Amino acid sequence: MLRNPRWEKFCLEYAKNPNASEAYRKAGFTAKNPETAASSSRRLLLNANIQKRLEELTHEVRSEKIMEIKEMQERLSAIARMEQLEDVVVTEGVEKGVTEAKIIQKRNSANDAIKAITQLAKMQGVAENVNVNVAVPLFGGEENLED
Repeated sequence: MLRNPRWEKFCLEYAKNPNASEAYRKAGFTAKNPETAASSSRRLLLNANIQKRLEELTHEVRSEKIMEIKEMQERLSAIARMEQLEDVVVTEGVEKGVTEAKIIQKRNSANDAIKAITQLAKMQGVAENVNVNVAVPLFGGEENLED
């Protein structure tokens, strides 16, 4: 643990999300503009004590059971590209009180893709708040369709 509480907080925040400017801000440091925050946070990352503490934190949290950022981003990217398949249980034929269930695979929804894109943008520090609007067409005459 570092003696300087803001340095320690910077390290803890950076260990959670390796966006130096964001960690700098969350640690309580102030800067006149984003460029100053970026250069000051880079200077902190060059500090030998901070490098040592970040290495300690990395070893503390590293485990095969815990996803690393690269794996998180790969999985979120697959969801965002709608490449991800998920198992869904479908019930059919309710005859004489017997329901037949089967498992099918379907692609994730557009809503899941939007959530994944939003999370990736936040993880990569390119957006604080990302809003994506999707227009869904409505068709009339659905009441006349057969089941």
